[in-house]
Amino acid sequence: LQRKDSSQFQVATETEANSLIEQQVGIEVTTSNIPTGFKPIKIRPLYTIKYDANNKPIKHKVRFVAQGFNQREGIDYTETFAPTAKAKSIKLMLSDAARNNKELKQFDVVTAFLNAKLAETVYVIFSDGCGQLSGKIWKLNKALYGLKQSPYEWNKLLNSFFIEHGWLRCISDPCIYRKMSKTKHIMFTGVSVDDSIAGNSPADRIEFNEFET
Repeated sequence: LQRKDSSQFQVATETEANSLIEQQVGIEVTTSNIPTGFKPIKIRPLYTIKYDANNKPIKHKVRFVAQGFNQREGIDYTETFAPTAKAKSIKLMLSDAARNNKELKQFDVVTAFLNAKLAETVYVIFSDGCGQLSGKIWKLNKALYGLKQSPYEWNKLLNSFFIEHGWLRCISDPCIYRKMSKTKHIMFTGVSVDDSIAGNSPADRIEFNEFET
């Protein structure tokens, strides 16, 4: 990168590479390990800068993204659909929070897709610019941003997590979950991919925070 802030992006690149390694997103293989009919999908770095309210850069971020448009249905992906919360549902939750003096919070899951395991066999190759992973070929264990099935696999994992912790999935909107708290108040959470909005009464703050963590 021929930029004044290239050093910040280099640090962010290694941070992303280390994150994938630490979370065991894939295992390194050689071309001889790839079965006939499979072709590694290219991974490229995506550079972004986060700005504060005064438009000053506060964080340089790099995310390794798969070129999912090269995937072939039935070979390295099958299911792709992942629901998102309806605008009407979010408005109803905000209305309920205002009417019942509930606390609202917004949160996102860091590197959400990297938590979801892949059902299909997928091979990737990291392009130049991916730091220590440049040129390496991986057989993936988990989902990556850019893969067609990643949102589906993440949503499936997230739904299982909610159900296991006693939350009920809304029939009319599969991205809305609710649970009766120990103090007999309704807690709710609305999900849109890796972003969520949640509401709970002040009396349930500790219970919800324990669930969130």
